[in-house]
Amino acid sequence: LEITPGQLGLEPCSGSIVITDVNNGNLKALVTYPSYDNNMLANKIEYDYYSTLLNSSAYPLLNRPTSQVTTTGSTFKPLTALIGLGEGLVNTTTKIQDKGIFESVVPSPRCWKYPGNHGSINLSQAIMHSCNYYFYELGFRLSTDHTGRYSDSLGIAKIKRYAEMFGLTEKSGIEISEATPVISASDAVRTSIGYGHSVAPVQIARYITGIANEGTIYNLTLLDSIRDNTGTLIEKNEASIYNQVDMFSSAEWSAV
Repeated sequence: LEITPGQLGLEPCSGSIVITDVNNGNLKALVTYPSYDNNMLANKIEYDYYSTLLNSSAYPLLNRPTSQVTTTGSTFKPLTALIGLGEGLVNTTTKIQDKGIFESVVPSPRCWKYPGNHGSINLSQAIMHSCNYYFYELGFRLSTDHTGRYSDSLGIAKIKRYAEMFGLTEKSGIEISEATPVISASDAVRTSIGYGHSVAPVQIARYITGIANEGTIYNLTLLDSIRDNTGTLIEKNEASIYNQVDMFSSAEWSAV
């Protein structure tokens, strides 16, 4: 008997993969693990097999790329970097000193490298090292008005505006059901490193696709074409464009 990690419910026992063609928004792969044998559920359902699926601690009936709600985590940091550039808070060479503990807010969050630090780093280096402190600082600057007063709601409003530009506030566009994304409504400093959001992997993939192609945000599609039973083409399909982000220079896109 071959026993899989999914059957044992071990960690990690589940996952998903979403692969897009960044040039046109077509989905190349949408994979969930663990999965199940469709043949056992076709025409006649094998009850024992179906019961095993229902009782599995790895939830094989869940289509994880579209329906497993998770936080963005550090995949949000490239967007925070673009927000910092778009709002004029930093440029591609601006350096921020990682002090380990970000003491501008209380309670004070720490960089993952604490008690060490990443030193003085620019935007590209901050993404490369996934430096929390750099993005805490961007979140703080986003939330500081022209008088120097900190307003959490100010930072959150800016983050949500850019998240909408990149499609992170809407479903991805694919032709099957998916979870509804929710962007964090509080704590702009921690929100800036990806805390508090509630999204599906396919929605993260849509936003990252837009970064990879420098600003074209697609409504992703699974459907290439529709043909009749003789193979005659009835309809050719392609991904539609959700938004075109054109406010960043080539150097800024390259830095991110």
